[in-house]
Formats: sequence, structure tokens, C-alpha cells
Amino acid sequence: MADVTDILRDDEEKLSDEELLRYLHEELSEEEKHEIEKKMSADPFKSDAAEGLSSINKKENLHEYVHQLNKNLHQQLAGKKQRNGKRKIKELPLLILAILLILFICVACYFVIHLHNKRQQNKIKSPTTFVSPIKVK
Repeated sequence: MADVTDILRDDEEKLSDEELLRYLHEELSEEEKHEIEKKMSADPFKSDAAEGLSSINKKENLHEYVHQLNKNLHQQLAGKKQRNGKRKIKELPLLILAILLILFICVACYFVIHLHNKRQQNKIKSPTTFVSPIKVK
């Protein structure tokens, strides 16, 4: 299952937050630095993240910035998901009401047409009796 707290997740080449922070603090050997640069070159998002974090002046607060970015990202995503869920719930009763109204109109039209056809058939079937005005004895 995917780790939702790691925004830099990638199945082939995983670059963790800790590796990125160690790279930015320059706490890696040349081999490790080369591996991380190779991972970053494969994904422009990772290289942009490293570039953005490297532009921060206070390197000692870097870990806190990354943590805050992750937290804000998750809050925004949760807020969007919640708004979308609320929107769907609000639209559902209107949809049900519209369907019921259309069904009611269809049933009413059926009965009106059915009654109209029945009256037309009754007028045709009912024999007209003529009473002759002359009486024959």
C-alpha cells in the first residue's frame, strides 16, 4: 500500500525526504550524491523540489519546511475531497426529485391518453337508436 506521507514517492527510484534533506545539507559522499542526482534527473518534479528547497536561506529549518509542505498538501487534498463529497450529496436529492417528477408526469399522461381512448371507443360502440316518428298500427 502506498505511503501517503511521502510526496516524493516513486516505485522505480524512490527518493525519500531524508535523502533529499541530507543532499541539501551536503552530508553525503560523492557516490551517494551522484545516485541522488541521477534519481532527480529522472523526474523533473524531484529536481524542482530540490531546487526550491536549496533556495531557502536557513538550511537548519529545512526539515521543518518540508514537514509543513507535506502537512499543507494533505490538508488541501482532504479539503478538496470533502468539498467534492458534499457536492455529490447535495445534488443527489435534486436528481431523485427530478426523476420522480418525470415519472409522475409520464404516469399522468398515460392515464389521460387511456381515458381519452376509452371515451372515443365508447362513442363508436354505442348504437344510436332511431325512433321513428310515424307509428304504424
